[in-house]
Amino acid sequence: MTVRKKSLKQNLCLRLAGLLLIVVGGLGLKLLFRVVNLPPAHEATITEMVVAAASFLSVTSGAMLFVLGTHISDPVTLSDRWATLPNRHMAVEQRHIAPTPSSRHLDDDAEAQHRSDT
Repeated sequence: MTVRKKSLKQNLCLRLAGLLLIVVGGLGLKLLFRVVNLPPAHEATITEMVVAAASFLSVTSGAMLFVLGTHISDPVTLSDRWATLPNRHMAVEQRHIAPTPSSRHLDDDAEAQHRSDT
């Protein structure tokens, strides 16, 4: 893995992009509030659902970019407790992603299959 130098310009650009996403999402939520509260009362339409989902994604990803900036791509090391695979006695070298819960079921199925074969 190569380590890239993070410049102030990149950091500011990412944080400004995050701020822009927060503003766009906020405007979408403001529009949605106005449309939903128009008389007469009505059920939510597909368009309103899409605007709500897009606004939510915009605000949350914008907040993430605004808070983290260039640190969004920093590697994360896991503790030994989480770096080991389930049902295995061997420790895995420092992993950068956690094993998924579904992999635990796959390992259990494979172990059960191995026991039934022998």
